[in-house]
Amino acid sequence: MNWNPYRVSEVERVLRERGLWLARSRGQNYLVEREIALRIVSFVPADVPVLEVGCGLGSLTVLLPPRKVYALEVDHGVFSLVSELVVHPAIHLIESDFLQFDVASLGEERLFFLSNLPYSISGEAVRRFIEEAVFEEGVVMVQKEFYDRMMAPVGGKNYGVFSVLIQTFLEVEKLFFVPRGCFFPVPSVDSVVIRMRKKSLVMGKSKEEFATLQKDFRNFLLEGFGSKRKTLLNNLRRKGEKKAIEKWLVEAGTNPDVRPEEVGVEEWQRLFLSVG
Repeated sequence: MNWNPYRVSEVERVLRERGLWLARSRGQNYLVEREIALRIVSFVPADVPVLEVGCGLGSLTVLLPPRKVYALEVDHGVFSLVSELVVHPAIHLIESDFLQFDVASLGEERLFFLSNLPYSISGEAVRRFIEEAVFEEGVVMVQKEFYDRMMAPVGGKNYGVFSVLIQTFLEVEKLFFVPRGCFFPVPSVDSVVIRMRKKSLVMGKSKEEFATLQKDFRNFLLEGFGSKRKTLLNNLRRKGEKKAIEKWLVEAGTNPDVRPEEVGVEEWQRLFLSVG
């Protein structure tokens, strides 16, 4: 491979020749700093096949061999271009939307998740990572505000349904900060590279059961967080008669008049399990 995805002038040239325009709305901000790409890839194990979501023009992809790589790209024009520029027997390029892609069709028992995640699909993509048993670990680059939502503490302004889900199912480690100037086009925000590892057991369930557990738990949280301005009791009133809900909350050890953002992650889990 002679393609250099880190030379902005080359990236601009090939895009112009193909009549391709990158859209910030789709998160098409490509990494053009090789040292950052090398640092990200250094966290990818050598003995596990990689599923890269949103390979773009290959700034991470070209550094992954000899690892076996499945690189997904949803944009048809970009996929056609990268298919010509990035050619290696270890790299399998696939035109597909990760949110719709049948991961099981790859026939791998285990996959390492890698992505520079567009903000617009970050939440759905991370939930999919949790659901698919084939994933145990991954390294992703996300916008800093998304990371803040993931790791928001109880009572914080960013604390909500997504924070509780992430902190329930995943161990998240911040690896390093990436300034906006490392991308083309330059986005309006900075990014963070994180490592995600699934917890082996959540509320008594193994990773193979996470898909159903996450869906049910998320639905419960959506009710509980229905309105941050309301008390937990009022948000959960749809689950039954008010006095019965109040009695259930008290017996579970939770103040019925607390607001949802004041309920900690473990307390949400306890409430969910107490529903039966």
